Amino acid sequence: MKNFSILIASWNNLDYLKLLLRSIEKNSCYDHEVIVHVQEGTDGTLEWCRENNILHTHSESNVGISQAVNNCFSKATKDWICHMDDDMYVCPEWDKKLLDFIHENKLGETAWVASTMIEPRGDNPLCITPYSYGSLNDFDEERLLDEYSTYPREAVNNTQSNPLLLHRSLWEKMGGADEKYFGPGFEEGLSKNAWDAGCRTFVQIPDSRVYHFQSTTMLKLLRENPGSWALHRDLEFYKDHGISIQKFNNDYIKRGKKYDNEI
Repeated sequence: MKNFSILIASWNNLDYLKLLLRSIEKNSCYDHEVIVHVQEGTDGTLEWCRENNILHTHSESNVGISQAVNNCFSKATKDWICHMDDDMYVCPEWDKKLLDFIHENKLGETAWVASTMIEPRGDNPLCITPYSYGSLNDFDEERLLDEYSTYPREAVNNTQSNPLLLHRSLWEKMGGADEKYFGPGFEEGLSKNAWDAGCRTFVQIPDSRVYHFQSTTMLKLLRENPGSWALHRDLEFYKDHGISIQKFNNDYIKRGKKYDNEI
C-alpha cells in the first residue's frame, strides 16, 4: 500500500497545523491517514480536531514530542509510518518521491528515508537555505510552488530532516521513539533505536521537499528552558549508549556524506 500513517505532534499551533494539513491534502499523490497528538490544545486545536473528524490523541499537558508521536502510532493502521512537524508545508509529490526512492534503490523495509527541508534562516548545509517564503501571515505559497524544485541537491546521509518515512515493521522492531527525550534528542534517540534494530540506511533524498517555517514549537521549549535541553540530550545519550551524539552521527550515520547505498 502506498498511503502512510502520518504522525504529527502539535502544541497550541493550530494555524500552522491547518496549513500543513491543507498542503497534505493538496500536494500528496496518495490518500494518507493523518493522526495528530494535541498537546494541551488550549488554542482551540482540540475542538477543531473534534469538529473536523481529525484522528487524534490528546494530553492535558505537553508530554513531549517522543511520547506524543508514540501516542499517535497507537492509532496508526498503515504499513508506512511518516513523522512530520506541524510547522511545515509539503511540496507536490513529496510522498511519491519518498516511495520512488525506496523502490528504485531496492531499500525494502529497513531504511530511514526523509525529505529535504527548505528553510528561511540559517546556513545548515543539509537544508536548502536561506530561502524565505514568508511567515504564516504572509506565506507566499505561489512563489514556493514555482521555485521549490529548482534548487539543486543530492542524496546525503542524515537523520535530522523530515517528513521521515519508516516501514511499520522497522518502527515496531525499534520500539518507536525514546520517551526520555522530551524535545531535543528526539531524532537522535529515534535513529539510535533504528540502528540497534538493524537499519543501516539513513538517507535524505533530494526530490521530496517541504518548506519548514522553522522550529516554532522547539523555540517555545527553548525559551521556557534556556540552556538545559541540549545538555540533557547529550548526557542521556552518552549514559545509554556509551558514545556521544557527535560520534554516532559522524562515525555511524556518516551524517552529511553523499549517499552511496552503503554505510
